[in-house]
Amino acid sequence: MLIPYLTLFFILGVLIYFSGSIILISAALTALFLIFINKRSLIYFLIAFLVLGILVANFKHSNFVKKEELLRNNNIFDGYIAEKNSDSYLIVNYKENYKILLYTTKEFSPGDYIKIYSKFEPIQTYKKKNYYSRGIIGKIKENENFTIINKKTVLSSLVKIKYFLINRLTLIDKKAGGLIAAILFGYTSNMKEEYKIFNDLGLSHFLAVSGFNLGIIFLFFNRIFECFGANLRKILSLIICFIFILISSLEPSVLRAFIMIAFVSLSKIVKRPSLGLNNLFIAALLMLLFNPYLIFNRGFIFSYLATFSILILGHYIKNANNDISAALSTFLFITPISLIYNGYFSIYSLILNIILSPFIGILTILSFLSSIIFLVFKLDIFLFPPLFFGIKLFEIITKISKYNIQMFFSMNYITLVSYYLLIFINLIKKEYRKFNYILVLFLISSILYNPKNLKVNIINVGQGDSILIETPYKKVILIDTGPSFDDYIAAKEKIVPFIKRKGYNKIDLLIITHPHKDHFSGFYTILNNFNVYNIAAPFNIDNIKSTLLLKGDEVVMDGVVLKVLYPEVLQQKDDKNENAIVLELSFKDFYMLLPSDVDLDNIDLENKDYDIVQLPHHGSIKSFDINTAEKYKFSVAVVSVGKNNFGHPSNLLMEYLYQRGVRIFRTDINGNITIHTDGKKYFIKGDFDDS
Repeated sequence: MLIPYLTLFFILGVLIYFSGSIILISAALTALFLIFINKRSLIYFLIAFLVLGILVANFKHSNFVKKEELLRNNNIFDGYIAEKNSDSYLIVNYKENYKILLYTTKEFSPGDYIKIYSKFEPIQTYKKKNYYSRGIIGKIKENENFTIINKKTVLSSLVKIKYFLINRLTLIDKKAGGLIAAILFGYTSNMKEEYKIFNDLGLSHFLAVSGFNLGIIFLFFNRIFECFGANLRKILSLIICFIFILISSLEPSVLRAFIMIAFVSLSKIVKRPSLGLNNLFIAALLMLLFNPYLIFNRGFIFSYLATFSILILGHYIKNANNDISAALSTFLFITPISLIYNGYFSIYSLILNIILSPFIGILTILSFLSSIIFLVFKLDIFLFPPLFFGIKLFEIITKISKYNIQMFFSMNYITLVSYYLLIFINLIKKEYRKFNYILVLFLISSILYNPKNLKVNIINVGQGDSILIETPYKKVILIDTGPSFDDYIAAKEKIVPFIKRKGYNKIDLLIITHPHKDHFSGFYTILNNFNVYNIAAPFNIDNIKSTLLLKGDEVVMDGVVLKVLYPEVLQQKDDKNENAIVLELSFKDFYMLLPSDVDLDNIDLENKDYDIVQLPHHGSIKSFDINTAEKYKFSVAVVSVGKNNFGHPSNLLMEYLYQRGVRIFRTDINGNITIHTDGKKYFIKGDFDDS
């Protein structure tokens, strides 16, 4: 069982490289000392793999950086259109080994080879780990100057077949066809609302092409090919599975399953023993050697943890059939990680997974066979059976979702580690179980522990504004609800998931600074998703009970004070920005200015000494020019900004603040920005954003 340890230390090396964490290094050394104190020769192997993880991560990172620099100097890009998303296409160039996203409103056919003239844009810093985990280096925008080249390969033909089938399925029935497309290929671009329903019930993994699906396909064809010899039927089944993973865009969960199935099959062919746990860790090691950024890929994380839980915990869950054992093992192991990503889980999740898993297995086989027959005969009737079952499944899931009960919980990493340690302590030698009481006490303490700090979150909503304030005793204040344009509603895409991820299902106070589209568009979306106890604004909101906020008014919650500095009277100016309120946020000795879109050049605020200032109007120099900025004393500036045609934030203002020594945090660069303070000291960081 050496391979799991080697892989874990390789992963630790990767994490040390990307985080530079002294804590991780200390943890690695402590683990080495405690576990392998009597096996010094093994320690050298573990250290070697830890160093290998660091070196591989460095090599891959350098490779991405070099490729990005090379593409920055290009204005001609070519490659196969491998995937179609809701607003973009994935272009893959196998010759020069790069992937880029093409953002366009034009319709292209996946599988075509395209040559396009455009300007390369690197991925935003806070998104790079996520995109690099998928091998995507950058993006280009729509351009009239492009050429479709008649250049076919086996892979491009498979992609064309895949999208021909997807289009046909969704044309016959959008919802059921989308479900079949999701099960077979992980394609969910046409079913955002349906995906949310499944996700809220803890069933989103059914809408992702997974190792579970691949395993079913392998077993099915292994049985079909029984007329051949044992070895040949395994090889033929593996070939079909390999074609399947090529079509599914090499999703981590499917690739993991294929590697494990291949190892099991090959071990039987050569008549050598094979351990599931070893195969799992070998698969992880191989994939991370190829791309260490996969350690940040949600599909990779969930796939390996789910399989690991079944291999480890399933053995201990007795008196239950395989479906119940697998579902319960996965639930116990995955729920804490899911809470970090979502902030909630459905109380129906476990029972629904147990009940639906066999039906999803049957639907997978039926969909796969029906699709093959349809592709041969080109008759829609062959797609009707899986579509019929898909419609019925959607009807059932939709009805259940109306009565869904979600449990909200903010999972911290100390609680997470304590929880997993408690599980592992009970899986290993009995003498270690004496630590159970200590771990249970530690687990309860970590859940109950509240450092009584104030958190201010500048949510990355694009060109707009939304600020979530968490008071020391978990009261929630939301200031503004973000923009909307085209099909994008910031409240739906960003704000609601962000608040739920924090473990909240209520808002104690919702403040709207002014009725501009980039601050007010998500108002009703917020009301429809949370229990909102109080609403306040400097204007009257039609048919909504709200409190009028004017200069001198104060909101006090748990020692946190929001003081209105402007306007003195109800404003009705043509420029809605000048009708906005200016807020001063204070907690003990910490002060922050929140001026919304108000022109601070025309307002003489009494207090100009702050720890942090949110730059007004997304960093516009017309609202906060150099002369005005010189009058204010502050150490940190935050800017809520996205892509825009207004020149926000002002380069001149940014340069002035930089020269002055002010630290600048921007949502378009740093993602979600979080400020923690105990009322005396504070720290600020860009939060990871997985959009």
